[in-house]
Amino acid sequence: MNQSFIGKIIAVAGPLKGQEFTLGNQETTIGRETDNDIVIPQDRNVSRHHCRIFEHNKAIWIEDLGSSNGTLITHPGLSPLRLTPREPAIVFENSLIQLGSNQFEISGLSDYQHEALGSVGFQFQEIMADMCNLLPQLSSEQKEDYRAALQELEEHIRLAKSEQELLSFITRGIQKLSAAFLNANDLNQTVFFDPSLALPPLPDDLPELEGEGWIDSIRNIFITDIKRCLPPDEDKETP
Repeated sequence: MNQSFIGKIIAVAGPLKGQEFTLGNQETTIGRETDNDIVIPQDRNVSRHHCRIFEHNKAIWIEDLGSSNGTLITHPGLSPLRLTPREPAIVFENSLIQLGSNQFEISGLSDYQHEALGSVGFQFQEIMADMCNLLPQLSSEQKEDYRAALQELEEHIRLAKSEQELLSFITRGIQKLSAAFLNANDLNQTVFFDPSLALPPLPDDLPELEGEGWIDSIRNIFITDIKRCLPPDEDKETP
């Protein structure tokens, strides 16, 4: 398999400071052992096989491999968060990764993640089509759970201010809907749940969408897909 360029991993703190590493479509491992792609032998707070960064479903992910001292990830504009071992988290442009005294910045993902949003959007449409076909087989209780899940996702999408946030919300939505209603718990069939990007608190009154920018346009595409697949309101009386 040929390695294709996706982005760069730049060491911004620690003994490797200043070094750059290529991020491709094959996984990149980081740790003390010499068989890693990025070797950090000088820091005893770094495990032998500490973490890996990899591409999956047109998005970039990082996974802590059960390290002794953990892996921190900081998304742009957010506080550092300690990863749960073996639970991959999505990585964005300019995300920072901390292992012991070492810090790495991810860069060069902008063009790739622009394409990633389109790929994830296509997958979301497929999931919605599957859900529409499944609706007649759902019980009333299941339909209400499904309605609540879609409405919650719609609210989160309305809050998204960037392609990064949209990618995270839609990725998370695909995983939750697939696991809850399509019995698709196989991570090869769907995208990973992203535990690293905490959802912002929802305001009581969500503002109306404004503007004609790119984010508004693609956000409205997702919302349209959601509304198209909402179950009918059975509480309304038929005239």
